[in-house]
This record gives sequence, C-alpha cells and structure tokens, in this order.
Amino acid sequence: MEETKKRRRPNLFDILFIVLILAVAAVAWYVSREDGQIQAETRTRTYLLELSDMDESMARYVAVGDKVKDNVKNFDMGAVTAIEVVQATGQVVDEEARVVRQSPREDRVLILLTVEAETTETNTTVSTVGGYSLRVGKSVSCTVGQLTSPGYILAVER
Repeated sequence: MEETKKRRRPNLFDILFIVLILAVAAVAWYVSREDGQIQAETRTRTYLLELSDMDESMARYVAVGDKVKDNVKNFDMGAVTAIEVVQATGQVVDEEARVVRQSPREDRVLILLTVEAETTETNTTVSTVGGYSLRVGKSVSCTVGQLTSPGYILAVER
C-alpha cells in the first residue's frame, strides 16, 4: 500500500499564535531601540546649589574654583564659579498677632553656590558627565572644598 502524505493545514489557533509571537517580537524590538532617548552633545551648564542652615564661619571654607563632589556615590558635580552668603531665616510665632512670621536667624547663613559642570541632556534628564543627575529641588549631600554639607539644587540652566 501506498502511504499518502497528509498535508497539514493551519487552523485559526495556529495563525493567532504566530501573530502573537510577531507582536511580542515587535514590541521587544521597539522598547530596546537606543534612539528612544535622544542624546544631545556635551556642553557646559550652570546650576545653583544651596547649602542650608550653616554657621557664619563655615563660608570661609568654600572658594571659587573648588570642586563639588557627591558624598553618596562620589560623583563629580562640577566646580564653584560664584559664592553668595545670605542670612538664614526661620519661622517664629508672634504670640500677640497669633501668626507665624519669617525672622532672620542670628549666626546662621545660607551659602548659595553657582556651580559649572560639563553635562549631557537626554529627553528625560540632565546629568553631569560624571553621572550625577541634576534636578531642581533634589536634596544633595556634597563636599565643596573643605566643607561637607547637605543642601538643595535650586535652579538648573536649560
């Protein structure tokens, strides 16, 4: 007897399975593309860093040209280009008027540093070439010259 070769015809489930595999492969390729984050060229950018609630005598430990380093992961954050020392204020309760007022704090200052760094920018972040992400409002712990202090990033040039 002669064996007949049966030709298998694809059914609906075979076609749906193949379409599903192709869809998953297309999504994986789209997600893994590198042009999803557009890289800009490296450029020099300035940002404002506030070292808050410092003693007046601490301002002398910071000088123009000092390097700024992150204390957590030791990232390079740039170099100081300008220093401004401002009187710190605090909240004081005025018992007579029953309100809270801002009042200068004696012997306490804010040290505002203008920092210049080489940065790269993607469509989602601005970061230093050293890898530190610059975001307004970000809490930082850094070393500037001989001074180690917490602070905040107040402004980033765009």
